[in-house]
Amino acid sequence: MTVRRLLLTLTPLLILCLSAAPAPAETVVEAWRGGGFNRPYSVSVNPTDGSCWVADTNNNQVVHLADDGAELWRSPGYPTFNFPHSVSVNPTDGSCWVADHWHHQVVHLAENGAELWRGGAFRGPVSVSVNPTDGSCWVADNNNHQVVHLAEDGAELWRSSGYPTFYYPSFVSVNPTDGSCWVDDHYNHQVVHLAENGAELWRGGGFNKPMGVSVNPTDASCWVANTYNSQVVHLAADGAELWRGGGFHAPRVVSVNPTDGSCWVSDYGNNQVVHLAEDGAELWRGGGFYCPFSVSVNRSDGSCWVADSGNNQVVHLTVAPEYCFLGFLPPLADDSKRVFKRGSTVPIKFRITDCSGSSVSDAIATLTVYYYGEGAPSGEAEVVSTAAGDWGDQFRYDAEDDLYIFNLSTKRCEWLDWWTFEIVVTLDDGQEFTQTFSLK
Repeated sequence: MTVRRLLLTLTPLLILCLSAAPAPAETVVEAWRGGGFNRPYSVSVNPTDGSCWVADTNNNQVVHLADDGAELWRSPGYPTFNFPHSVSVNPTDGSCWVADHWHHQVVHLAENGAELWRGGAFRGPVSVSVNPTDGSCWVADNNNHQVVHLAEDGAELWRSSGYPTFYYPSFVSVNPTDGSCWVDDHYNHQVVHLAENGAELWRGGGFNKPMGVSVNPTDASCWVANTYNSQVVHLAADGAELWRGGGFHAPRVVSVNPTDGSCWVSDYGNNQVVHLAEDGAELWRGGGFYCPFSVSVNRSDGSCWVADSGNNQVVHLTVAPEYCFLGFLPPLADDSKRVFKRGSTVPIKFRITDCSGSSVSDAIATLTVYYYGEGAPSGEAEVVSTAAGDWGDQFRYDAEDDLYIFNLSTKRCEWLDWWTFEIVVTLDDGQEFTQTFSLK
């Protein structure tokens, strides 16, 4: 907050200097960050309700979080689970599949955590991907060098041959549109596309120990974390390369948003999370992570969950709408008129547009007011409106004048003689704007 307020007072020349570096194409904010985990390896968000399942790997637990981060359910630890490595939620019924790595099992949990099925015949499974169309689940059976397709009830529908067909496959991603599955064949340095019945549709090289794949059901393309080449690759449905980009350091997991074709990347070695546009352009890159292991995008709202493994945390990121604040309108726009009579109403008005200059009428803007005595902050004033249409501390939009307005009452501040007030307007894209006024 301090930095943002300082920037508002800088000269235009200095602002231009600070703007010389390329700015991110979007603003991403943390909706929630929570601890209580130990090296979480995998997250899987349910777009139906926004909740997220977590493989809390070193705690030997599986956790179900609400959209706001509240804990809905947590499994017992060992021996119920032993190093759970991957989770995949079915948005149709809210159930979740788990690769229980060191138990050499795959587990199917109901939405409330009840165990629906548990099966063996695996060796160190590391990835699961559920098909919401039929409830079936694909498994990367890592140490068996196999890929397995299970029915919703756990019955085995298909199992690949082992080495050398696959060599430590480490990630699977099913396309619910046609039931096919993409596989990152780690030590064969390849990516493989399998039909629903297991027939090989495509196999391609040019990778170095890839560790993550994510298929877009909208166009059947697939994103690849080409980990040991420190690249991310975008493949068409037929395997043709659409884009390949660097600037990463051992990216681990990718997660594509079928709504807009963009892709989130856990840039493990750079301790960052990256958001790429469908064409590979970088929309956002953010730090504050330590060895982020996994990402999972919510196609309903575009938000992204992160298994921040090295920090022993899970993080929920949201892409904030971006507005252009056109400044405060009179009377707060004029320095000479920002002194008001005690007990009067102070109209706080402003306009905002989107990046193209079009008016924005559905933003959420809230007001906070602080008062200062003798130059020092003294407290937060109660926000009271004199207009019946205003709600709490939130600005209302006046469609006729195309502006946001809050009629601030100062009646409860009549005892503050010649004190200065600072108003803080907070927009729902994370921006804050301040202005001051005085009472006489």
